[in-house]
Amino acid sequence: MARPQPLVSENITLLYTIERGFLFVGWGFFLANFINSSILSLYMAKIVLISCVTKKLSHKSKAQDLYVSPLFQKNLRYAKFLNPDKIFILSAKYGLLRLDEKIEPYDKTLNKMSSNEIKEWANSVLNQLQNVSDLNKDEFVFLAGNNYRKFLLSHIKNYKIPMLGLGIGKQLKWLTEKIKNE
Repeated sequence: MARPQPLVSENITLLYTIERGFLFVGWGFFLANFINSSILSLYMAKIVLISCVTKKLSHKSKAQDLYVSPLFQKNLRYAKFLNPDKIFILSAKYGLLRLDEKIEPYDKTLNKMSSNEIKEWANSVLNQLQNVSDLNKDEFVFLAGNNYRKFLLSHIKNYKIPMLGLGIGKQLKWLTEKIKNE
């Protein structure tokens, strides 16, 4: 086989050789691996974080069933409507909870904790989040009050707070509007 003559540079020679089929398999393998790794590195999971609430069932239940307030139920419906990759509950007692995780009811809220206690809780949640997500790439949607997010946000690159600044009554109205056609 004759070596192709360079048209402008060695790079064009390589392209010319590829067009003739000499290095196509090796180049194709390289290109496929490059594209796959680029797509994976660009993939951003959507993760919704919902804060726990005071109103709970009185017996051990799945986390998604334990919290029974209208606000939590509408937050959960809206979270599912967003079709995220993952949904977690931010629990004052347990930290980060999967929806199907069975837990005992409890009486604990960040709203009655000191700033230092909330920081400790947030550090624990961040450790849990690092095990199930990429804090630099994934997109987080917070359906949680300020106490549940204030020490987390500076560690998360991409986040949304769709009900920022709304009181509970306005949150319920906003959620009702968003989920009415689900």
